[in-house]
Amino acid sequence: MRYGVWVALLLIGACASDDPALLGDGGQVVETSAGTGSVALTEPTPPDAAPAETSAGGGSVALTEPTPPDAAPPETAPAEAPDGGRDAGNRAPSSAQAPSTTGPLSADRPESESPAHSGSAPDCAGQRAKWPAAPSSGTTPPAEPWNGPAVFDLERAVNDTTRAVELVPQPGTGRLFVVGRDGIISEARDGGLVEPAFLDIEAEVLSQADADDEDSAPPPGAGVESLSSEQGLLSLAFHPDHEANGLLYTFHTRFGDGASVVTEWRIRSGGDIDMGSARTVIVFEQDQAEPTHKGGQLRFGPDGYLYIAVGDGGASGDLYCHGRNRHTPLGAIARIDPMPSPTGPYTIPADNPYADGASGHPALWASGLRNPWRFTIDGDLLIIADVGWNDREEINSARLNTDAGIDYGWSAFEGEVCIRADYCDEPGAPPAVRYSHDEGAAVIGGHVYRGSAIPELAGRYLYADFTGGWLRSVTFGPDGRAAEHTDWTAQLSEPELLQGVYGFGVDAAGEVYVVTGWGQRAYKLVPAG
Repeated sequence: MRYGVWVALLLIGACASDDPALLGDGGQVVETSAGTGSVALTEPTPPDAAPAETSAGGGSVALTEPTPPDAAPPETAPAEAPDGGRDAGNRAPSSAQAPSTTGPLSADRPESESPAHSGSAPDCAGQRAKWPAAPSSGTTPPAEPWNGPAVFDLERAVNDTTRAVELVPQPGTGRLFVVGRDGIISEARDGGLVEPAFLDIEAEVLSQADADDEDSAPPPGAGVESLSSEQGLLSLAFHPDHEANGLLYTFHTRFGDGASVVTEWRIRSGGDIDMGSARTVIVFEQDQAEPTHKGGQLRFGPDGYLYIAVGDGGASGDLYCHGRNRHTPLGAIARIDPMPSPTGPYTIPADNPYADGASGHPALWASGLRNPWRFTIDGDLLIIADVGWNDREEINSARLNTDAGIDYGWSAFEGEVCIRADYCDEPGAPPAVRYSHDEGAAVIGGHVYRGSAIPELAGRYLYADFTGGWLRSVTFGPDGRAAEHTDWTAQLSEPELLQGVYGFGVDAAGEVYVVTGWGQRAYKLVPAG
């Protein structure tokens, strides 16, 4: 167990030593050239190789037509934790005005001219910067142990899941689905998984098992090594009008190049998925392919639009400067209407903060995030658990009605602390909750409890940590700031079940589940006793 957690910490990218080669003496950043973020509108090309090693790490969105669409880690030695392609189309540098998605792009920066990856981290402001050690921050406000009578406990709900990350209810049916990073979504019923699977795209998904399978591993030089839990099939969301139109959406990392793909599917009248209905909605690519910081959560908001969590693309300390680059959708929450527009496979909402592309990427809704592994929407409140880097984990919040364009500050800031001295002239929104790596290593966001079985939890946002071994909740005031902060761990009959939390789930009744045991089991929160 100790060995497994140690390895997991290395993979999270949240440790100070996640890539010592990136820091010079005294914690100073070694000079290099930054990567680029770009948008590409292309016809589909089956990915057969990733970018050459000499090309830069850029972030791009490829709007393509659809192409037809790993084994669980040993429980005793988990080696994964949420951390924290090829595209022949034209590219736009991240420092330039982002082009509109309504027409073709000019070839103003071909891939061959992209700056080389030198293996060291740039100062995103274009200057060398000190990276001072941030003091241990604890939490804001402190998490107080629940001192009343026992309120709830954990009851095993699903056994033998395969690296599960979330449980999602299907509207109007009462069915509950388990999303597995191996590319398989199964219905949970009577404590097990229904066969055959609801959706099986294992052959299309790049995930941990591929790193251990010589026959399925990417070819040498592809630049994609799936060595972390941050790749795979990562989320499922049903369309708000699913009962009428049968539509649902998935987010997965694509086998071959590691790009992140949002796909639309349609349900047949009998309740199963029409595999021929697959339609690629949006593709997020990193030219210098990294296996980490994918984000991956999908959620529809009350406005009917699809919100997508996208990580900064990986590498230590935001190597490619995507976090505060508003011209790339990496390190951000994107917001789209997944319905096709006259010119592309999705539509940009007219009220997106940079909808015209003049001062930011049209799909961007919030920026300055590192690895928003899990987020949720409760009414108009957006709550983002962003996996940290060197010192702290954070939970951010925003109001959908008023906070479009919000910048959370990464990578100039980690939490509320400036870590790139020459890049902090524009402060980011401070986190609602933060805690140091003395308390955990990777924040795992959950849900606001809206069930009826445990009234004491009503309105509380539940979250955990991959290595922390605890379960906490926080409430949010009208301004989106954290209020009551409670630690529930001590009242659980078996708190050790909280090791290896990967994600959460919620059923049609609003009752909450915790995916734990390194994705191998799911537990339901039930009234104590």
